[in-house]
Amino acid sequence: MRVLLLFVLACLALPLSADDNGAVFKAGFLAGEWQPYVLQSTDYTLRGTDTIALQRFTAKADVIVTDSTAQHYLLTWRFHGFTIDTDSRLLKNAVEKASPVTVTCLVSPVGILREFIDWSSITTCLDEALKSEVPAYALRSDSAARLELERLYAFRTGLEGWFLRGIRLFHQLHGYGYDLGVAVDVPTMLALPGLTDPVPGIVRKRLDRVDDIGTAVVSTVSVPDTAYIKSILSQSKTPSEQIAPLLSTKMSGATVFDLKTGWVFFTFEALEQATDRFQTGQLLELTHSSTYNSY
Repeated sequence: MRVLLLFVLACLALPLSADDNGAVFKAGFLAGEWQPYVLQSTDYTLRGTDTIALQRFTAKADVIVTDSTAQHYLLTWRFHGFTIDTDSRLLKNAVEKASPVTVTCLVSPVGILREFIDWSSITTCLDEALKSEVPAYALRSDSAARLELERLYAFRTGLEGWFLRGIRLFHQLHGYGYDLGVAVDVPTMLALPGLTDPVPGIVRKRLDRVDDIGTAVVSTVSVPDTAYIKSILSQSKTPSEQIAPLLSTKMSGATVFDLKTGWVFFTFEALEQATDRFQTGQLLELTHSSTYNSY
């Protein structure tokens, strides 16, 4: 997380262009173009300033412009080279045996994500790994084995969403224009851990920097409707210890964008929830390989 903060601070320190009071975010992809990225998803738990749990999944991503017309782009994302930092041996073994994932999506001429055409490999990438790794644990009756299996299937559920969320993050600015320093509130539906259905809220976006070579930095803050959350939780009679983290949810992000080409240098989305004793967080990052580990 220190690398993330240094990267964002460095980008926010970019010199302002004297003539630029805004920016329009459009795609300028070329047919057959290929760009490499790294996707990371990190889950952590803090007790005070101590990190008591940390798990980080990393995937390489090749983004290929497979078709380019006046009406659309067709982009193919190929995720591969999976690794995971975890204390779970079962998880580590399963991730090492996971198959590559391919997602094809339709994008408008300015870069707005229109449709996921094919993402079926997301749901099957762990199938062979599960066949080879799960039986040895399923035959055991001890609590350690059950915990390992629970963690694996929870990871599998999250994995199916991380790839698509990363692609949505990449396209979240395309097709829009922003004035420098002016915050814009966009109504949206937010997915919160602990709730089955999305809740209404807003995403507040602000163009923070534009430099002379066409690099822009946009920050985002997502704010859920707490009155709506209280209403649905009161109807379900949720215990107060589960309500507090939901009401304390904080969601933030930032994107560093190349205005000349429409490619993203770096984008992230962070979610944190707090109780009296613990603070849990989820961090999703997509970084162009040219800037990965540069800070």
